[in-house]
Amino acid sequence: MDAYCVSKIFTDWKALGKVADETVITTANALSVFDTLMLNMDNARVPVQGRILYVTNEVKYILKEAQTMVRNINVQQNNNVINRVVDRLDEVEIVGVAAPLMKTKYNFDKGWAPALDAGQINMMLIHPAAVITPVSYSFSQLDEPSAGSEGKYIYFEESFEDVFILNKKADAIQFNITPGAATTT
Repeated sequence: MDAYCVSKIFTDWKALGKVADETVITTANALSVFDTLMLNMDNARVPVQGRILYVTNEVKYILKEAQTMVRNINVQQNNNVINRVVDRLDEVEIVGVAAPLMKTKYNFDKGWAPALDAGQINMMLIHPAAVITPVSYSFSQLDEPSAGSEGKYIYFEESFEDVFILNKKADAIQFNITPGAATTT
């Protein structure tokens, strides 16, 4: 569901005429890429409170090592423990996500797998008010044990999930990607 959600948001966002940032993220420019995404949202009057930055674990590591990051560590007040975790940047919560779950396109024929021409989403800055994620839970049933179920209970469940961008709030979503063949057209 995570892979579907991220790729569907990207696909729908791009279909609305939006263009992703394609800057290659390094320790020298990671914060400026983030600042550009933030500036785009600021200019679109997206509230700062509530923004979430989903990044691949590789980008989260780069942010931790960013050259322009200033850190003050008081080891005496922290019981000689140094915590280098970056979980907030300015007012934005940072969430690390495994890179295979952050692709621009997937094949869902048998389970899920990144499409051969998929790009890599490195950063997705989003305000949750820009999307809706309806869940329709329509059916559940527990069947009694029988010979056909080898004496075990059988549980059935049916639910439908999706994600949609609210068109007038598409500016509350920003991406940095490494393009694949599918994202360069």
